Amino acid sequence: MDVRGWGEIVFTIALTVILAWPLGLYLARVLEGREHLARSGLKPVEWVLYRTFGVDPKKQQGWIAYTMAMLAFSAASFVVLYLILRFQNLLPMNPQGVPRPDPRTCRSTRRSASSPTPTGSPTSLRRRCRPSPRWPA
Repeated sequence: MDVRGWGEIVFTIALTVILAWPLGLYLARVLEGREHLARSGLKPVEWVLYRTFGVDPKKQQGWIAYTMAMLAFSAASFVVLYLILRFQNLLPMNPQGVPRPDPRTCRSTRRSASSPTPTGSPTSLRRRCRPSPRWPA
């Protein structure tokens, strides 16, 4: 590792140590329900989002509502990941010009990436999502 690599490590550790105290104080205020800077500034935005999604901020979310929200989010993530993989060749910021993978590869990749197992890591996504010779770029 060169000097630049060590410099990045030192910078990351220093930034973490410097920000730990103020972020800890902020999190303590948020979790205790006390007033904080973001609450006063973002209160109108929060109110609009609550009204849009029909959320009552004073009401606790039950386990059934939580489970349904989790399943809806998981299903939406499932679909979005599949679409990202299928239209990979058309997306911006593709400097290597990676072609889209085979549909079967996309299905199996999105299935494993959506499961709570270690097989859905970014490394395994790159390894498994090889371009198919049937689908030209």
